[in-house]
Amino acid sequence: MARYDMTIARYREVRALEMAVQGWEWPAISDELGYADRSGAWKAAQRALKRRAATAVDSYRRVMLAELDMVQDSAWGAAMRGNMRASEVVVRAIDQRVRLLGLDQPKHAEPVKSQVSFTSKRPTETGVLNLLLD
Repeated sequence: MARYDMTIARYREVRALEMAVQGWEWPAISDELGYADRSGAWKAAQRALKRRAATAVDSYRRVMLAELDMVQDSAWGAAMRGNMRASEVVVRAIDQRVRLLGLDQPKHAEPVKSQVSFTSKRPTETGVLNLLLD
């Protein structure tokens, strides 16, 4: 499918979802957007919904990874000096990162696919460390 055609298809999918949320009936959506029947409009809306859910999951994953980085960074120095409580925090942060990225899955399973990019920026908020200590 050409890039232009893909853009049109994505627009129609998102529009079908928006129309459904606004209360349009499936036959009316399919007529308005040029789908052959109501199932085409319904399937398009479902594809758009799945894509939005995946985007939300990736956003959540990015936020959580940044928070885990902050927690690990704040406890790392004390852990390296032998503080057992800080060492536990570091290990828990690493464990949570592994689970969040799906690295703990069995070998035969597909790893979690993510559009997470790792950057050197860290959030400046504090208090996440207390969440892990509780």
